[in-house]
Amino acid sequence: MDNQHLDELMAFCAIPSVSDDAGSCRAAAEFLVAAMEQRGISARLVETPGNPVVVGEKRGASERAILFYSHYDVVPEGDVAGWQSPAFEPRIRDGRLWGRGTADHKGSVLARIQALDLLAGVGEELPVSLRYVVEGSEEVGSPGLLDVLTSLKGDLTAEGGFYSGWSRDIEGRPRVNGGGRGAAGVRVEVSNANRDLHGSFAPLVRSPLTSLTRLLAGMYDEHGRVTVPGFHDGAVAPSDADRAVLERVPFNVEVAREELGIRRFAGESEERLELVTRHFFSPALSFFGLEGSGVPGKGVPASASVTVRASLVPQQEPEQVMAALTAYFEQQSDLPVTVTPLRTGRRPVRAPLESRSVQVAAQAAESVYGQPPVVIPFSSGGGPRDLFMQALGLPLIADAGVSHLGSNDHAADENIYTEHYLNGVRYYAEIMRLWVAD
Repeated sequence: MDNQHLDELMAFCAIPSVSDDAGSCRAAAEFLVAAMEQRGISARLVETPGNPVVVGEKRGASERAILFYSHYDVVPEGDVAGWQSPAFEPRIRDGRLWGRGTADHKGSVLARIQALDLLAGVGEELPVSLRYVVEGSEEVGSPGLLDVLTSLKGDLTAEGGFYSGWSRDIEGRPRVNGGGRGAAGVRVEVSNANRDLHGSFAPLVRSPLTSLTRLLAGMYDEHGRVTVPGFHDGAVAPSDADRAVLERVPFNVEVAREELGIRRFAGESEERLELVTRHFFSPALSFFGLEGSGVPGKGVPASASVTVRASLVPQQEPEQVMAALTAYFEQQSDLPVTVTPLRTGRRPVRAPLESRSVQVAAQAAESVYGQPPVVIPFSSGGGPRDLFMQALGLPLIADAGVSHLGSNDHAADENIYTEHYLNGVRYYAEIMRLWVAD
């Protein structure tokens, strides 16, 4: 059975379902429908403005239900030279399965389906009813997913919901989290001259790149804290209960620095609890695609642009954060500036750590992996969890998943350990067993 499960995953990952490749995404969706139907799951495709959503249901001995969400679309392979083997030709090497989508997130998608094989293999009746929602446009903002969830609200009722599986920590321990960050972002363009100019104009004409880099640098203080007025509005400090949980989060500062290849962490302090608290409770900014117009390395560009993305913590509102970012650039720029909000932001979502989803995910991890998982209030990542809250009132938590800290999501040589994957199949079967065990 183990070899069959790995072979099926390799076939799934061989489909190059990059979000903007409609044909390959449909092929991946149809692959999932077939895999579900093979296990007695009633499955269908629901069309969206993007790629189709796969919706599946299997009734168990109890009407009590859990919902599994994930996505089958992937990001492009990127720099081909960075891969030891082709991104869409999955291979097992050195105990790992290498290929795009193995970790993000085809591995956890398929493991949740294959888990039914383990129950059937021992003649065990499925104890809980299952709902599956697997979309094909998560990597480009989940267009149409809210409409699907809203229209199928009556078919997707569940006691608890599970987001795409998470990963192990830096020391290999399974982790479970109770929610995810929100997101907001803007595209900023600074301009000056009416055309790109020869470098001889550099003493006379201010470069938009100079102005833009000054603006970006001005968003932080000397300790790396974001200083944009209004950016932190709504963010709440961790409660006493949160701090008690964070105290138990293992984090070896020296090991983490070595693994990440950095000299020191950002911020004023490298004290362990301070770093852990900041990781999960501090809103943050990231910059992408800083570039000037014209021929790279030549002359004074007429314009320069960058994407600014904000990672939000519970109680922050994406619209307010985008407004704060817009006001900052418009008020501080010494050259004409245009600020364009990115697609609709994502609200942070958090489930109580005492919720059944968190408790069962943790119990199943301890049963399968022989150690209690690291439980975290919410993750440092985001995703469309807010859409499930908006449409279904259902907070999604992230279970232990099948990947690890070196899985290289969105990068070259994406991978998972085969042992982690096969244990992941067992882990999802255990979640199904435990849900109605009380």
